[in-house]
Amino acid sequence: ACVGSEYECLCVLDEYIKYKEKTAEEKANDFIENVITKTTSSPLPAPTKVIQTTADRSVFEITFPTKIDPVSAQVVTNYTLGNINPAYAEVISNSETGAIVKITFPVGTITSTMQYPFSIKNITGYNNAYEAMKEYSNYFTVYENAAPVLVDAKLVGNSMINLEFSENIVGTPSFNVIQNGVLVPLNSAQSCYISGKTVVIVLSTTVTANNLTVSPTSSNYLTDENANRAIVPSSRTVTY
Repeated sequence: ACVGSEYECLCVLDEYIKYKEKTAEEKANDFIENVITKTTSSPLPAPTKVIQTTADRSVFEITFPTKIDPVSAQVVTNYTLGNINPAYAEVISNSETGAIVKITFPVGTITSTMQYPFSIKNITGYNNAYEAMKEYSNYFTVYENAAPVLVDAKLVGNSMINLEFSENIVGTPSFNVIQNGVLVPLNSAQSCYISGKTVVIVLSTTVTANNLTVSPTSSNYLTDENANRAIVPSSRTVTY
C-alpha cells in the first residue's frame, strides 16, 4: 500500500512504470550511475611503480593498480620532476587490473645524475570510480638525459679521421667517408673504433681535407654511458 497523499502515491506509481519500461541495459546504467559512481568517494590509489627506462632516459613509466581516467592522466602539469614537467604524457595500457602512463621529458632537461623529487597529482579513476588521488611524492635516483653531440671532425695525417663528441660514448660506430662525391674505402681490418669521446675512422687510402665529409650509416648506433642516443648530423665536413 502507498503511504502518503494521493499525489505522492501517483508519483511513486509513475516512477515504477517508467522503471518497468526500461531495457536491461538502461537499468544497468542507472545502477552504475546511482549506486557505484555516486557511492564511491575514495581517492585513486597511489602508483605502485615509477621507473626511468633504460632504453631512453627521457622516458618514465608509471604503474597504477587500477583503471584510470585517461584525460587527467595525460595532463603534463600533473607530473613534476624537480621543477620540470614532461613534454608528453600518454596512457599506454588501461584496464581494471592496472594502468601504465608513459611520460617523456625534453632531451637535455635532466642535466645531472642525482636524486630528484618526483610528484604526481590530480589523476582520477576511470568513469569517476575514484576521486582525485592524494598527491604522491618520492625521491628517485634519476640519470641525466643530455645527448652526446658531435663537436668536431678532423683529419689526422692523411688516412685517419677523428670524430670528437661532447662526452664519452659507447656503441657501434659506422660511417661513410666521401671526397668530391666519391666514397673513400675504409681499412678492412679496423674501419671504425671508439676511444673515450672519439670515434676513429681508419682509411685504406690517403686523402686531403678538400671537400671531405663523413656521414653515419644506418648501422651507426652511439650513446653515452647512460644510454642517451648521440646526435650525429647526416653529413659533417672534415677539417685539418
